Amino acid sequence: MWEKAKILKTLRWTDWATDKLPFFCITCFYICLAYSTYSLIFIRDFFVFIAFASISSLYGYLVNEFGDKEPDTQEGKSNTFKNISNAKAVSILSILFLLTILTGILFVGKSYFIYLWMTQLFLATFYSLKPIRFKERRSLGIVAACFAQSPLPIMLLFSAFGVFGGWDMWAIACCATVVGLAKEIGHQAFDSVNDAKSGTLTLGSKIGVERMTKFYRKALFTERISWAVFMMIILVKVPPMSFYYTFSPVLPIVFLFAVLLLRTVYLDINNLKKKDFYDPYYRWELREWTSPYNLLHVYFPHVILPIYLTLIMTFNYSPFLIIFTTLLFFINFNYSDFSTREHLSSLFVIFYPKGSNSRIFNLLKKKIQHAQSLQKKSSEQRDKE
Repeated sequence: MWEKAKILKTLRWTDWATDKLPFFCITCFYICLAYSTYSLIFIRDFFVFIAFASISSLYGYLVNEFGDKEPDTQEGKSNTFKNISNAKAVSILSILFLLTILTGILFVGKSYFIYLWMTQLFLATFYSLKPIRFKERRSLGIVAACFAQSPLPIMLLFSAFGVFGGWDMWAIACCATVVGLAKEIGHQAFDSVNDAKSGTLTLGSKIGVERMTKFYRKALFTERISWAVFMMIILVKVPPMSFYYTFSPVLPIVFLFAVLLLRTVYLDINNLKKKDFYDPYYRWELREWTSPYNLLHVYFPHVILPIYLTLIMTFNYSPFLIIFTTLLFFINFNYSDFSTREHLSSLFVIFYPKGSNSRIFNLLKKKIQHAQSLQKKSSEQRDKE
């Protein structure tokens, strides 16, 4: 019987479930609040679309693993299909393809869904597979990966919920593109040395680590701006609530985001002359538990914002409690390393930096750093296996 860690590694869980799904969920919740789609049909469509998006993402990542099987073997990297024959690998991918069709068929009659879907499948399949293999076509590879993983799923989502074509869809699709582009640039920057050794002609291996890192630093700043645009869209489009008096229910969460953004801008200005910078995605040794970057790029979009939006949804329509409960289970599954007290304490330090000097916060800091160290060692051990 496989261990949990091996199963998650085989499914490439951390590559799509903890990364792509939160953005899809946030967009679903936004559609519900902005368009007041409070119904049981929304609940059905939400769970079916999340299943569709999950299987599609898994298919895309496993196709990439299959296409990279030979170069990964040459450079000694782990690969899902390393000990699996090509025939079995093709069978697994075929099953995922059929499951994608079964979950997506509910939305085929919606505006432009079928055309967007076919485009996504084409890009996901030939990003790594020959004869096209987009990933070895320099900038085109990054564009193809980002387009298939970010704006296309967002447009598919708006189409599935029957609200395709509004200005907010195009704006959120652009935000998703910037977020996906930053992560794809970071991925190529992180793998650029190994890709150069194995002869994989990615953009990172061609232009070098130093130039790619500078490019990545600018991409992270652009990502923060795109999240600011997204939050403004939420503030403008979500209608006010009447509870004793009329108010915007999203104003508190927008205020929290603004505080985090201003803190990161302040740190960016102070760190302009430094060659190194804070990487919230790929460099463990630079992660700090109280860092505004970590909260803004990871914890805010993956935990704080979706919980807040589903609370508003549940307040307006009680059956959404099932979505809220499922979300809490998902978050607990992905972020079980740290307790709620530790997360709240890190938020407190953002508003009261001097509090980080107290004995309690120093103890919490050591505890979290120890947990991160264990997680890093566990990840390195799984890669060696």
